[in-house]
Amino acid sequence: MNYIKSTQNYSIYFFIFTLNFAQMNLFNLGIDFLATKISISLFFIVSLLNYKSSYSLKYFSVYLKPILLYIILLTIISYLNSSYTSNNFIDFQLFTNILIFLILLNYSRTNNKLLLKGLFVFSMSTVILSILYFLGVDVSEQLEGRYTVFGINANILALNSCISLFILLSVIFENGLQITKKRFFLFLLFPFLLILILKTGSRVAFISLILGILIFLIFIRSLGNKKKIYFILFSSLLFISFWQLFLKNSLLIERLFETVDTGDLSSRDMVWLNLFDTISNNFIFGIGKTGYVLKFGLGSPHNVIIEVLCYTGIIGLLIFLFFFFRIVQNAIKRIKYEDNLLPLVLSIPIVGMILSGQIFDQKIVWVVFAYIASSLKIKINSKNKFAKE
Repeated sequence: MNYIKSTQNYSIYFFIFTLNFAQMNLFNLGIDFLATKISISLFFIVSLLNYKSSYSLKYFSVYLKPILLYIILLTIISYLNSSYTSNNFIDFQLFTNILIFLILLNYSRTNNKLLLKGLFVFSMSTVILSILYFLGVDVSEQLEGRYTVFGINANILALNSCISLFILLSVIFENGLQITKKRFFLFLLFPFLLILILKTGSRVAFISLILGILIFLIFIRSLGNKKKIYFILFSSLLFISFWQLFLKNSLLIERLFETVDTGDLSSRDMVWLNLFDTISNNFIFGIGKTGYVLKFGLGSPHNVIIEVLCYTGIIGLLIFLFFFFRIVQNAIKRIKYEDNLLPLVLSIPIVGMILSGQIFDQKIVWVVFAYIASSLKIKINSKNKFAKE
């Protein structure tokens, strides 16, 4: 049994590590997402070693029921709106991510540090990615002078860097992994991630970073007095350094001012306006993913709320919002019961993705969801109220 658990743990770490390298041209084979295809295949194969436990719906039904209900509704509506040119009515990416969410939640029941360790692995892989940027490895320039690595979407790269920064901050100050004082050397990695965020020119990541730091400061009472002083000093130094870098980054300043002065949303508002008639005419149940593809082609509205409204109408939106509300609710409860700020802080960039991008196909989002929802100190009783064990 210990051998199985150890194998499961390493399969998780390997899978999470590869998430940052999904679009890397591995071995020059020209196959997209080869790294994650290998790691996720291994992840699912290993999960079958103890499938009854890995795929149990018993312990986290308050999260699983709404998201499973949503994908069932999406599948039915997509099937009803399928056509000869648009007949892929099953969203395999979302279904895969829900399975990942389910398996990770079940693994966390026997190892409460597992997902935090996995997130730490993710932060280290993001640091490696940022170093590769400095070395000029497969760096490319996207629209408006925004830089990226391995062709990753600039906003996704920036938000992943923001998530990684928050994880490192938590590892240093909350020390959930119980690392020695050597963990303070992690400070040396921060400049790489900060500069990468600025070079992507991502407004969402910049705002998420500021809000996340503020949440750490607001709820800093959960830290000891000595840690409070260190955190305030470090936050002040981090803010000053980041502000100086920000002032030298004309692209990000220009994009932020465009948002404030003219409401510029990188043409997202035009996409949303084009969807208005479709949403209003199919407000209850939407047109499914097949109907959307048939009418607007492949792609995303760059707003999950609008996307869900378009796919499944107000019914699907209410189901999805209930799921997300439960996730955020648990993040808040974990501050109270565990003095753990990281779950709530990680919710900030996720909200940024929901309002300006996509989460259904982003596997790191579902890893973060699993981390936020998992807890050995909080349980959900039969009345769906949170209680301390």
